[in-house]
Amino acid sequence: MIPLATIALGFGLLVIPYLMLEWVATPAVALVMGIQSRWWSVPATLVFGVPLVVLLTVITPVVGSGSESLNVPVPWLAVYSKSKSSIMPILRERLLWWGALYTFSLLVGWASRRVLPPSENGG
Repeated sequence: MIPLATIALGFGLLVIPYLMLEWVATPAVALVMGIQSRWWSVPATLVFGVPLVVLLTVITPVVGSGSESLNVPVPWLAVYSKSKSSIMPILRERLLWWGALYTFSLLVGWASRRVLPPSENGG
């Protein structure tokens, strides 16, 4: 019961905000940074957006701690040496998904700029 209580009270309380960072904030940043091409130039959107999307995609995955007595989910960078080989396929897949979302929103922002140019006052 102690490991279960430790997981529920320790990491369990933190898992909700962490998963929100992983599954809500990362795609939201990809969408927002891509749509900035409506107001910014496409090169500026790429310069500022791509590193941010890659950074959030790489730092947020969660893996098991590898401990036999208390195998709790932890950020993969906390157990880098144990999880490096198993996390790489996950990182590639996530980079593909969030990169595709970023690219799609960048194209939508660029197209909306061409169809209806933003006004001088930022609208």
